[in-house]
Amino acid sequence: MVREIDEPEVREAFEAFPAPVRARLLELRGLVLEAAAEAGVGAVRETSKWGQPSYLPVKPRVGSTLRLGQVGEDVAMFFHCQTTLVEEFRVTWGDRLRYQGRRALLWRVDEAIPADVVKACATAALRYHVRRRGPG
Repeated sequence: MVREIDEPEVREAFEAFPAPVRARLLELRGLVLEAAAEAGVGAVRETSKWGQPSYLPVKPRVGSTLRLGQVGEDVAMFFHCQTTLVEEFRVTWGDRLRYQGRRALLWRVDEAIPADVVKACATAALRYHVRRRGPG
């Protein structure tokens, strides 16, 4: 079961989206939180950045922030554009995903969201700095 949204600004951020978009973003939220729990990154901070729901491990230097939002008619999962995350996703997932430059993955509102892929991408972001440092 996905935890309730505790922060008022996060609740407001979700409520600002049209109902069909909000439903899909809440689906993405659930997958991000599942990925965080399964990845062992510890507690994840859910906050609002630039009016978008955002997720980052509480412990510093573990992962990179990811955000959920909308681009045109699409729902989006945003990543820090100065990371290699989206490029890694292009190599791994190829045409299975749609990309916006170095910063986002996109899905149409009526498109099935591949849970396994979303969780893998969320895990990569939430463990970004740990992965870059390598073992040890």
